[in-house]
Amino acid sequence: KVEDKNGKKRTRKVKVTKPESIAMIAKTLLGNAGRGREIVSLNPNLRGDPSNVFVGQELVVPAK
Repeated sequence: KVEDKNGKKRTRKVKVTKPESIAMIAKTLLGNAGRGREIVSLNPNLRGDPSNVFVGQELVVPAK
């Protein structure tokens, strides 16, 4: 959990429910596929291979 200086959450956890790329997850949740880099940086297990996303996996994503 990452908080800002006011104690508000800056991240949240989501569960992958269908086969999607990081770019599609970023587009759906954050409105911009380019923000996929932020998701990868918050999930160290994706740094070696960001395409290694599977249904049921929990990801940390920016709050917005």
